[in-house]
Amino acid sequence: MPIRIELRTRSGNVQGVTGEAYDTVQHTIPELSPSRFPLLSGVSRYEDTMFNSLQMDRLATEIEQLMAESPQERLSMLTKLIELCRAGSMAGDHQLWFFGD
Repeated sequence: MPIRIELRTRSGNVQGVTGEAYDTVQHTIPELSPSRFPLLSGVSRYEDTMFNSLQMDRLATEIEQLMAESPQERLSMLTKLIELCRAGSMAGDHQLWFFGD
């Protein structure tokens, strides 16, 4: 099953999408240390996870740190995810949803 990541307005309108096949999510978002990645470590592969606009800027910073440790083939998806975080943070009324299996 794929993981789907959507940037949505508070009313539910989708503003941007990224995602990845389930079998490669482990490489993109591996088990992460809560002390190093307090927001990303809370993303569930099996349930839905939501970040509000106040959390997205910090989430983008964590993803940038993760990129330094990620395989080359994951960088495109992580770059898109950072773009969604930055856009949602600036909008102020958006939510970033991770839809798990």
